[in-house]
Amino acid sequence: MIMIPAALTVPMLLRIYMLNDLKLEMPSVQAQDFFQQQHKRGQTELQRNISEQCWRTCPQRINKIYFQHRSAGLGDRLTVIDNLAQIAGYLCAILEVPPPSKMLHRKHNNGSSVSEKVKWLDFRNLTFLQDDSQAVRGLDASFSKDFDASPVYKEENFPGWLHIVSGKSDSNGLLEDFIRLQEFSMLQGTDARTGFIWEIHTTFYESNLFDRLLPPPSAQVQELSGYEDKMLPELQTYYHFHPEERHAHKRRCTYTNNNPMQLQPTSM
Repeated sequence: MIMIPAALTVPMLLRIYMLNDLKLEMPSVQAQDFFQQQHKRGQTELQRNISEQCWRTCPQRINKIYFQHRSAGLGDRLTVIDNLAQIAGYLCAILEVPPPSKMLHRKHNNGSSVSEKVKWLDFRNLTFLQDDSQAVRGLDASFSKDFDASPVYKEENFPGWLHIVSGKSDSNGLLEDFIRLQEFSMLQGTDARTGFIWEIHTTFYESNLFDRLLPPPSAQVQELSGYEDKMLPELQTYYHFHPEERHAHKRRCTYTNNNPMQLQPTSM
């Protein structure tokens, strides 16, 4: 059985159950009530962000962030997707991921593989609050013969782009890669024709990107017109799992129409 993240509302769940390729069990009445309560909390958080308009304004989104590291359960993968979509919003990028058939493991679906007909939009329509554009692009199965290949994006197709590949043994280097790309993105021209591609082929939960707050950019960037500390994205981090630390956690900006702090991974 696939574990369902709390941020999915009952109407969304009903849509998922209509997909013949996913053999999910209908949640109990208590579980449905819990989903609705979580949804209300998320809406309150979204209204706070919309009223503050804390997000960085992106004139365009040519940068790409790609994630693929083994397969897992639905809640697990949606948590990663939501967190990376937050970062994508901040870095003026779009998140690209393999289709559910590649990212979801059969053991979370009663032993049956997820069909290639199932799309990420069947689970969630994740958009950026700034302009309501799609935050996540589910790549078609024909995009690559091997979604785990490193790199997936061919250098010859992106001449002049900054291409960073975080490999399977680089989980402790994701934060450093983020810092480098943060500087690159902040200094990009508004009409830039080349951008960056960040391929992540390592675990997210055990990375140094997950267990701490994201650092601000350099002093040079902070002096640029339009930069504000409140632009830094809100991630589901160490502070979420240790409530006693929340008092020291400064709230940051939500870039998408879902609150990642509400998602509960199926496995850690």
